[in-house]
Amino acid sequence: MLWFLPAFLLLATCVGAIVWGSLRSKEDLLSHYVGLAEKEFPIEEAFLPQSTNEAKEEAERSQYAELIFRRILQMEPTNKMARFFVAQRMARTGNVPQARIMMREIAPDQSSGFAPGHAWIAIDTFQRLQGGEPIDRTILSHHLAVASEWPDAPSTISVLHSRTLEEKGDIDGALRSLRQRVEKHPEFRLAIAELLMRNQRGEEAKEELQKAIGHYGNLMDSPEESDEDRIRLAQSYVLLSNRTRAKEILVQGLEKDPNRFPLRRTFSNLLLMEYRDELGDTEKGMEKALSILNTASNVDPGNPALSEEMALLTEPKSDRAPLTVEFLLSQFGSGQTNAVTHLILANAYMREREWSKASAHMELCLTKNPDLVLALRNFSRMLIDSEPPQLERAMAMLDRALRIAGPHVETFELRCSALLKAGKRSEAIAELEKGISLQPTRIELREKITELYEGDGKKKEAETQKQIISQIRKQLEERKKSDPSQPAE
Repeated sequence: MLWFLPAFLLLATCVGAIVWGSLRSKEDLLSHYVGLAEKEFPIEEAFLPQSTNEAKEEAERSQYAELIFRRILQMEPTNKMARFFVAQRMARTGNVPQARIMMREIAPDQSSGFAPGHAWIAIDTFQRLQGGEPIDRTILSHHLAVASEWPDAPSTISVLHSRTLEEKGDIDGALRSLRQRVEKHPEFRLAIAELLMRNQRGEEAKEELQKAIGHYGNLMDSPEESDEDRIRLAQSYVLLSNRTRAKEILVQGLEKDPNRFPLRRTFSNLLLMEYRDELGDTEKGMEKALSILNTASNVDPGNPALSEEMALLTEPKSDRAPLTVEFLLSQFGSGQTNAVTHLILANAYMREREWSKASAHMELCLTKNPDLVLALRNFSRMLIDSEPPQLERAMAMLDRALRIAGPHVETFELRCSALLKAGKRSEAIAELEKGISLQPTRIELREKITELYEGDGKKKEAETQKQIISQIRKQLEERKKSDPSQPAE
């Protein structure tokens, strides 16, 4: 009879709830549901990344929450908290346009409404602005201003509100927006210091940074320490022009655990700052700068900023490029070459289409640093385009690049090219789709997939892509009109 017990208890609970509910007034029952919702589903959770909620079994909790909130709406259709929850659930399940309409019913563009709704609209609007959509900045400012008055507003709101106020010249207002949340968000001290520095208030900035150092310094080597805490401590010293101490802090963290990726990325970026400072037009300056650049690549071989720096060294329009190649070639006799020197030379030879020389330097580069992602991508491109193509080795390199640096548009593009040469069109299209998911507004990706769809006779899919491309071009043109400093494409 034990199997019968859970069902019996569940039935008893439901019957009890019905009887109990019938004995209460509508107002009491509504108050009970609202209280239950506030306790079980704090509104702040709506602003957490979806992956965080998934870790908390979001699917099961959301079903339960939806029952509660829909019950609230049955009793009080204008309940703003319930409408907010339903709208944000719509957004997370893909119905963003309807969610925006519903949010604006509780958080209007022209007046104050439900603060969490204003926060949601502000973040959504800013993301659309970043994506190139023409946005009325006065509406964004309105939602940020209302949302910033909400004591539990996500930290993003205060940062964005402060930025908009600074753009308007209201420096004191921008500072207030950050300072009113600094006790809850001590990381704001760094933003406050940077704001003060931008406005020639250096002494006040130093005071803020010393407070930040005191706070994060106390967390070091404690159970509460996080990667973010150590990074913010290092950043505080960088802002105080003490990069040596900043590096020491990062190295200490990596000595305890070399696999702390955020620390590696921050350390690599710090070395790139030093590289830019050391880079000069003399051979001596180049030697030291390139040594730092190589160290940065060893610390974090997948750092995308490395690609930008190395590209500048072999850019034909760069004044440094001839000196760099000439200097690197002179290093072979002294045995001072490293992975970066070989990669820069390989890239230069690729530009000149001297494939055998480029290949030789790529091989040497990857011998010295097998994880250097830029080398893996560039060498795989050569292997795909070679005659005959070396597709198996190219795909192995691209697989390695994915493991090291994670999803990247260029990696997916190269995998697509390799798969096309191997005659695997459906798999090639799948790689392009992955790239498009990372950069939805990248027109050349959509043009390429359109061509593949047309080649396969998939007229409907091709037409859909053409319509999206047309919309993207229109948005880019509108953005160009509203901000002439932006390129049209």
